[in-house]
Amino acid sequence: MRSDAVTRISLAVLGGWLTIMPASVLTLALRMREFDPSGLPTQYSLTLAVGWLIMIVGLIGFGQLGDVMEQRGHSRVVLIRWATPLLPIAGATLMLAPTPSVLTLAWAFAQVPAAAILTSALAISGATVPMQRRGILSGLIGATSIMALLLGSVIVQLLQSNVAAAFLAPAILGALLVLPLALRTPAPLAHIPNDRRVSAPTARRWASAWMVFTVASFLLSWATSATNSYVVLFIDTVSDISSDAVAGFSTGAVIAATVAAVITSVIGGSLLRGRRSAAVIWVIAAVVVAVALVALLVFPTSVGILTAAIAFGAGFGLANGVELGLLLFVRHEPGRLGRDLGTFTAVTSAPYVLVPATATLFLAADIADGLRQMFALAALLAVVGAALTTGVALTTSRRTSGP
Repeated sequence: MRSDAVTRISLAVLGGWLTIMPASVLTLALRMREFDPSGLPTQYSLTLAVGWLIMIVGLIGFGQLGDVMEQRGHSRVVLIRWATPLLPIAGATLMLAPTPSVLTLAWAFAQVPAAAILTSALAISGATVPMQRRGILSGLIGATSIMALLLGSVIVQLLQSNVAAAFLAPAILGALLVLPLALRTPAPLAHIPNDRRVSAPTARRWASAWMVFTVASFLLSWATSATNSYVVLFIDTVSDISSDAVAGFSTGAVIAATVAAVITSVIGGSLLRGRRSAAVIWVIAAVVVAVALVALLVFPTSVGILTAAIAFGAGFGLANGVELGLLLFVRHEPGRLGRDLGTFTAVTSAPYVLVPATATLFLAADIADGLRQMFALAALLAVVGAALTTGVALTTSRRTSGP
């Protein structure tokens, strides 16, 4: 049953991300280029920021709502059930948007069901999957956003002649993937083991580690969101790739990066044994991301970009693969899973609002120079995140069990 729970939860998280990730990295940017050859960089940044802001509010709000529902004897899976049919509706709205402004509104709407599904599925994972399966759970869930990007990239590649349709197909597929969890909720763990009843000082140390890791993850998320959101514009503006080849090359580079990320995410989860090992793996991953971004800046050629993209994907996937496991090791409050996991996901999603907001300042004078500065800052923040998580790795590790 636990293996079945891991599968259903992972598929649901994948389905939630499938509506969001491909659009945020590729489809929105390519659709904006169809509206205007310049790509409407200001409108594009505004669209990304509005959407991710609503996602952040939704993750926290639906997480807390799910906690309240469970405390009152109701299952949070109800949120997943009403949100699932809204995914294809959101995809159709995005596909039919006739102007950039309408596209922005449609993108904002799409965040609502996705947020409900993501935060609810993550909370269910903490309540139903025992410690011995958290490594594989963490690896699979860490791979979901990347796999969503991979599937979406393939769809975009197949629908290059009709980019708008690439909004609808991932949303329909996403809804189908969520259905197994929506129709059959895994049974929760029967009890909270006694060894989770720790002293107040220990609880404070865990909470401190959780906060430090949350900040570090925010910084790495800034680096990855800057790359994911502006890689198409970077290739179009900074690289030596011809304008006609931007769409095809960008999609190919994203596919290569996501394949690497999916592989390393699963590997990272399988290597997870406790808090210390998870933290060490995460630190290595953040450093790899930073190195890849520096390489991207130094070698903006087709070969250089493709190589850097694969390295970036490998680092990004490795970090994602141990993220959930590390979170559940350093902090878990029974009855507050939705709030805690929703808040963490919201914090790490915040850069998808802040990066586009600050991008308008970087790109105001010269787009090419602004993009170089953004990617250099991203590399620096990844290194700082690695330094912070090193502190978590060096603290006394305690194996825990239970949800």
